[in-house]
Amino acid sequence: MAKEEVTAKKNQKDGAMKLVPIILGAVVLEVVLAYFLVTKIIAPQMRAAVQQTPLEEEGVKKSRTIGKIYEIKDIIVNPAGTDGTRYLNTTVGLEVENDQLIAELESRMPQIRDSLIDILVGKTIEELDGVEDKRLLREEILTRINDILPETKNGKVAHVYLIDFVIQ
Repeated sequence: MAKEEVTAKKNQKDGAMKLVPIILGAVVLEVVLAYFLVTKIIAPQMRAAVQQTPLEEEGVKKSRTIGKIYEIKDIIVNPAGTDGTRYLNTTVGLEVENDQLIAELESRMPQIRDSLIDILVGKTIEELDGVEDKRLLREEILTRINDILPETKNGKVAHVYLIDFVIQ
């Protein structure tokens, strides 16, 4: 009886030892598949999204000089239709041509932040998550901010950049 128990335990150990290479092989296969998935599919899509530039105006050369970027940091809102369960945290960059316009932006910051919040809380998650949606959002922000700025010699905001854009 004792020999049978020892033999049964030994057979169980042998069976478990046969599973180790199979499990190890499966883990290695998963790691290799994950690597190729990330490097060949996900990373190129992320690079393409990052490298997307704002629309060029007609007649503007592609080798234009870029103005100074004025950042409006930490705009945190609950998008429409989320009932407070989700939020958007973004930093908006405004391309300006001169320091006088930066001073004008700073003096009108409460109006500008209010307009940005108004635009963002009016959008649903679906209206914020696509590439085309972000392009339309940048255009809407550009129009709204330039409407706030007075008609002066200081100029207008040339482009809007979404520097940080996190939806949780």
